[in-house]
Order: sequence, then C-alpha cells, then structure tokens
Amino acid sequence: MKFFRLLFSAEGGASFSRVCSFFNLISATVWASHIVWHSHALPDFTGLIAWICGPYTIGKAADLYAKVKNGTNNSANGSAIAK
Repeated sequence: MKFFRLLFSAEGGASFSRVCSFFNLISATVWASHIVWHSHALPDFTGLIAWICGPYTIGKAADLYAKVKNGTNNSANGSAIAK
C-alpha cells in the first residue's frame, strides 16, 4: 500500500494530475482493446495520447507558471528566474 501512496504523491501530497492520468490510461487501454477486439483494426492513438497526458501536462505547466510568477527556479544550478 505504501508503494501506491508514493506513486500517486508529489512531495508528500496527493497529485490529482497523476491519478487522473492513470485513470485515463486504464480507460483508454480498455477502450482500445474493445475496438481491436470487435473491429480487428487499431484505432488512431494520437487523440488517446493527448487525452492520457493532458492532465499531467496541465499540472506541470501550472507549476512552471507559478515558479515564473514567483521568480523562483529549482534547477540543478540553483539560479533564480529574473523578474
């Protein structure tokens, strides 16, 4: 159980974007499997990839926006973003 808690947490807190992306991954896998089972053809995965990665990408973009707005950067060299 500790593994799942660490998997779906970001710095000790729950991450909605990770959990939502995981749910989207599972549902997209089931949907694609259903399409392949019944039509014997692969669906277009472009939209599925955007749908799966969308919540996580939006969450990371929001974090980046907050860092730029506050003028901080947690990069390896420790430099701050100029205001």
